[in-house]
Amino acid sequence: MLSIEERIHELIIKYLEENLSLNETSELDHWIHASPNNKALFEELTNPEKLRRLLNEWQESEKYLQSRRIISEETKIISFQNRRRRNFWIAAASITFLITTCAYLYFRSDAGKKEIEITATSPVILPANGNAILTLSNGKQLILENLADGELKAQEASAIYKSGEKLSYTGGSPDEAIAFNTISTAKGKQYQVQLSDGSRIWMNAQSSMTFPVSFPENERIIEVEGEIYLEVAKNINKPFKVKANNTIIEVKGTHFNVSAYKEDDQVQVTLIEGSVLVSTANRHVILQPSEQSITNRSGHIEKNEGANVQQAIAWTRREFYFHDTTLGSIFREISRWYDIQLRVEGVDLNKRLVARISRNSSLDEVLNILSATDLVHFKRESNNTILALP
Repeated sequence: MLSIEERIHELIIKYLEENLSLNETSELDHWIHASPNNKALFEELTNPEKLRRLLNEWQESEKYLQSRRIISEETKIISFQNRRRRNFWIAAASITFLITTCAYLYFRSDAGKKEIEITATSPVILPANGNAILTLSNGKQLILENLADGELKAQEASAIYKSGEKLSYTGGSPDEAIAFNTISTAKGKQYQVQLSDGSRIWMNAQSSMTFPVSFPENERIIEVEGEIYLEVAKNINKPFKVKANNTIIEVKGTHFNVSAYKEDDQVQVTLIEGSVLVSTANRHVILQPSEQSITNRSGHIEKNEGANVQQAIAWTRREFYFHDTTLGSIFREISRWYDIQLRVEGVDLNKRLVARISRNSSLDEVLNILSATDLVHFKRESNNTILALP
């Protein structure tokens, strides 16, 4: 039987190869979110820029020459050159839990196939360092970055504890008058919240969530704008509902992702574990694991039975994962993460590409990778304004 370290090692290798099953994806996510150290280690081991540098160092050492036979046996290189869609590939070598990779991007464009090597550039604009703001039931707003860890003196029905970039609500009684709090995140900011029922929620940048400090006896309801990932505490007698624009998602205990940015004109629900009921005023669908619903502004729901789960939750690992994604969607996501204004002139926003890029990258690194596709080029107009051109 594999040890925990060996099992996680195996899962990370499969993640780099894009070969995780649904259950393995859930298992890896559980481990990543179990502690900040696990998340930091995962980001360290899967950062393309760092892995490429490590591989170069390894190749330059004498150990590389001595170990070529071992590497050839233990390394599985996945190259999607023959696939219709050019995908991200990584060569992952495993020697005493050292993962070293070469990272390349494959893009599809009208000009044909291109192979682009990711190269580091001098950082100019880093991910935005925005704040998370907690609005209490009395309207008072607290900038969470300015508060020390420990119990907040918020005078709410539940005790609120802050630990790093996480808030936890405990206590409270379902018989008390319902009081609501709202947490909102700025550009480039992510935050984690544990609700009074034990449900855990991760919030992406430029998102907000309104929720009861303590849930009433018969139901659990929160309202969301932006994007969140939820691990809902199971309680078959008290359904959990998420309101997002014109969509209601109802569960009793499950893991799923909700993307409901207003500028996207849709609500996207991706199920990782359990089952959910997604409904609007005129339709409803039930999702099973690895399925996704997309609700448009008129309330029509489209069901996708083969959703890319890793793409939907990649942001929780601080990663951009674009899989056949339109330039319009990519531009919106980049603008939420970096404190910039992105102007577009003459670019076909319906063009699609595939890429995986660390969210720890500078803006220049991201734009250079996108420019290499020849689908779009960028010109800096000012420190915070970028012009996108054909």
